[in-house]
Amino acid sequence: MERINKLLAGVLKLLRVFVKVEYLALDGHFGHHQAVLTAMENDLHLISKMRRDAALFEKYDGGYGGRGARKEVWKTIKV
Repeated sequence: MERINKLLAGVLKLLRVFVKVEYLALDGHFGHHQAVLTAMENDLHLISKMRRDAALFEKYDGGYGGRGARKEVWKTIKV
């Protein structure tokens, strides 16, 4: 993925001189966390089919009770 990220950055540098690029479309094989980070680093929105083993989570928004470790409970989103 690192090689693709470097290639993408170079291509975007050339393309953005002529056109406004907002989206990155990738194959379903790239529907994982690293692809999302690559898109975010380059200020792009990712369009991709999610992998079969992928899962979405919402971060815990509840408050801290003041005792013990902070909760890291993530709520699974059904797709």
